[in-house]
Amino acid sequence: MTKQDIKENIRLSLEKNPYLDKIRKVSLFGSYLHGDESNESDVDLLVEFAKPVGFFSISRIERDIEGRVGKRVDLVTPDSLSKYFRDQVINEAELIYEKR
Repeated sequence: MTKQDIKENIRLSLEKNPYLDKIRKVSLFGSYLHGDESNESDVDLLVEFAKPVGFFSISRIERDIEGRVGKRVDLVTPDSLSKYFRDQVINEAELIYEKR
């Protein structure tokens, strides 16, 4: 699956997600962004929420996207990233969805 396929499937998944109103931004980072993914790679997504969400909501969003892309998905927020590479991830991440 190409990066474009991944991005399109994530967009389609988000359109039908019951938590979409709580999501501000979703961006791709990691191996799929850089084109060095393998069959075992997960899809790394940086998510900013417009409203507070709990663990179960995040898990549901992950499962919905995983079902659409057929790959394991790792959702992280900017605050959950290590301070040692947070800025790099935020600066390199490629926007997939932004609430208007």
